[in-house]
Parts: sequence; structure tokens; C-alpha cells
Amino acid sequence: MIKASSLKAKSVAYTILIMLVPLIIIGAAGTLYYYTVIKQNIQEDFTEDARMIAQLTANYLDRASLFVEGNAEAAPLARAVEQRDIPALDDQLGRIVGASDMFYWTLVLDGNGSIMSSHPYGSIFGMDLSNYKVFTEPMRTDETYISYPMVSDISGRPTVFIATPIV
Repeated sequence: MIKASSLKAKSVAYTILIMLVPLIIIGAAGTLYYYTVIKQNIQEDFTEDARMIAQLTANYLDRASLFVEGNAEAAPLARAVEQRDIPALDDQLGRIVGASDMFYWTLVLDGNGSIMSSHPYGSIFGMDLSNYKVFTEPMRTDETYISYPMVSDISGRPTVFIATPIV
């Protein structure tokens, strides 16, 4: 009786094993296949999204640069810088930020790289940026400089700096 029960238990165990092994193999192969397909679909979607964003970004940065350059050439801003009229600079920077949804922050540096005015971060007045490309590149080339995207230490937000000399 022990042998029969043992034989019966062994045959049940082998039967279950024979049924489960193919299921496990098929399940693993199916999982790997769908993982690869899903991964490829996600990569293709992200690649297409990145391509579209790159096209939009180039247009957006060109537009933003033109906006910055146009404001840098404006007589009230140039006059306020020349006269070191901080209240007038604060007012002009506030108008620039309010006039466009492209910017959340503007600032003006003096010829030594110190912040003369900043809107809305007035607390950074006098901060020295003379060693930063946002100051050195426009001073060196006399052209507009666009930084790489970064997280600003001041605002904590993703930021692209667009700097141009004030004429």
C-alpha cells in the first residue's frame, strides 16, 4: 500500500511537472518577447517626441532671442542701465517678464558682471556673475548667448539663460 501510494504520488508529481515546465517556458518566452516589443515601442515614441520637441525648441529659442535682443535695444532699458537707475530697471524688467510667457525671470548685469537688477528675484542684487558664460560670452562676442538647459541655483527651476549686450 505504501508503494502504490508512493507510486501514485510520484506519477501525480511528474504529471504536474510535465504540465508546468512548458507553461513556464512559454510564459518566459512570451514575457521576453512582449518586453522587447513594448520597449521598442516606447523608444520609438520617445524618439519621435524628442524630434518634435527639438524642432519646437529651436523655433522657441530663436523667438526668445529676438525678444531679448529687441528689449535690450529699447531706449528706456538702455537709459536706465546707463544712469544706473535701479527703480527704472526694476520696472523695465517687470514689464519684460509680464509681456511674454516665455520668461519667468530677467536680470541686468553691469559691465563688471554684478547683478544691477533682477525681477522677480530682487534679493540677488549685487551677486557677481563675472565668471559665468551668461556674462563672459556676450561681453567677448558682442552677440546673444544661449546657455544649455540647467536647473537654476536661484529659482530651482529648469532654465535656459539668454543673454545679450544692452546697446
